[in-house]
Amino acid sequence: WFATVVDGLVEEVDYGGQRVRFDLLAGIAERPADGDASAWLSMADLAMYAVRRQRTGRIGLYSAALGAAAQSRHVIATRLRHAIEAGRLEAWFQPLVRLHDNAVVGVEALARWRVDDAWVPPSEFIPVAEEEGLMPALTLLMLDQACELLQAASAAGWADLVCSVNVSALHVTDPRLPDAWSARVAACGIDPQRIAFEVTEDAFESRPEWIAATFQAIRSRGFQLWLDDFGTGHSSLARLRDYPFDVLKVDRSFVRSRTEPKAAGLLEGIVRFGQRIGLTVTAEGVETADDLEALKAMGCDRAQGFHLARPMPAGDLLAWLDARRG
Repeated sequence: WFATVVDGLVEEVDYGGQRVRFDLLAGIAERPADGDASAWLSMADLAMYAVRRQRTGRIGLYSAALGAAAQSRHVIATRLRHAIEAGRLEAWFQPLVRLHDNAVVGVEALARWRVDDAWVPPSEFIPVAEEEGLMPALTLLMLDQACELLQAASAAGWADLVCSVNVSALHVTDPRLPDAWSARVAACGIDPQRIAFEVTEDAFESRPEWIAATFQAIRSRGFQLWLDDFGTGHSSLARLRDYPFDVLKVDRSFVRSRTEPKAAGLLEGIVRFGQRIGLTVTAEGVETADDLEALKAMGCDRAQGFHLARPMPAGDLLAWLDARRG
C-alpha cells in the first residue's frame, strides 16, 4: 500500500508555463531495538539515498549490509576529501591517436589515487566523490595538472596537444564552474582551445535549459566540449544536433562487440553520422590490432585504448611522446 501512496504523489505541474515533474523517493527502516529516533531516521535516509543512487525504484529498504556499506563510504569520503584538498590525487594521461596518420593529437586526464602503497580503483572513489559533492574540486585539481602537462608538452615541441578533463554529470549545471575553469587556465597561460571538457549522457537528466546554458558558457570561453561514452545512456541523435559538441566519443562497448554484424553496422553508422554533422569521432576501448584496423576501415577519426597506450603519469607520457616522435 505504501508504494501506491508514493506513486500517487508523483505528478507533473505547471510552473512558469512549463510542465515540471515532481518525483518522490522514500526510505523504510525498522525501528531500532533501543528506540533511538535519530538513528531510525538516519537508517531510513540511507535507504532513500541508496535507491536514488541505484535508480531501482522509488522505495528503499534499510538493511545491516546497507549500513555497513554506508560506513565504508563515509571513511572513503573523509580520506578522499582530505586527499583532494591536499592535492594528493594524480592525473594520469591516456593518448588519443588520429587514425589517418597515427599522430597523437590529445590526451585524456584520468584521476588516480594512491592510499599508502595501494591504488584505489576509480570505480570505488569516483562514485563517492560524486555523492559527496567532491567532483567540482576534483575537476579543478585535474584541470590544474592538465595545464601543467600542456605547459611541459609545449616546451617539448607538442604545442598543439589537447587535454580533456572529465566533468561530473551531477555538477555540470553549476553556473560558477566555467568561470572558475577559465580563470585557472588563463593563469597558466594555456590557450583554452587546448582544453576539452568531457560530459556523459547522464548530464541530460538535469534540466535541459541549465545544460544548454552551461554548454554555451563552456564554448564561449574557448574550451572544447566532448560527449563521452556515447551509446550507453539515454542516447538521442537530436542532442548531437542541438548541443555544441566538438567531439563524439563512442563507448567502448561498441568496439568490444564490433565482430557481431549488427554491432558493426551500428558502430559504422554512428561514425558516419557524427562526421556528417561536423563532429570528430573517437572510438574508445581499442584493445587489439584488429580493433584498430576495423576502425580505420570504417573511416573513424580517432582512437583511444590500451592497444595504443595505457594511462600514464605526466613524466612517462612526455617520454613516450618523445620516443614516438623519434
